[in-house]
Amino acid sequence: MIDEGLEIGEVIDSIISEFEDSFEDFDEAPTAVLALATLVAQNGFTSERLKNELDRIESEKEYWKNMKDENIELYEARLETLKKLKVYLSD
Repeated sequence: MIDEGLEIGEVIDSIISEFEDSFEDFDEAPTAVLALATLVAQNGFTSERLKNELDRIESEKEYWKNMKDENIELYEARLETLKKLKVYLSD
């Protein structure tokens, strides 16, 4: 998509629109947002939209409580990834 002349923001919007159900689903959204934000960051891009999505999933207290109760290692890994991505995307 980028090689088709689209800006990174347009590509991200397109991906989020294509997978809208996953980005809105309580259980799937954190995984979808973290995965997309990781790919964006690994390729040297930043995105205000993804930073906002990270803020949104960070505020999902019930999700994080359930994740911590179900799998502490995965909880810690996702929380660490979230924090690193927020720092990177804020620059």
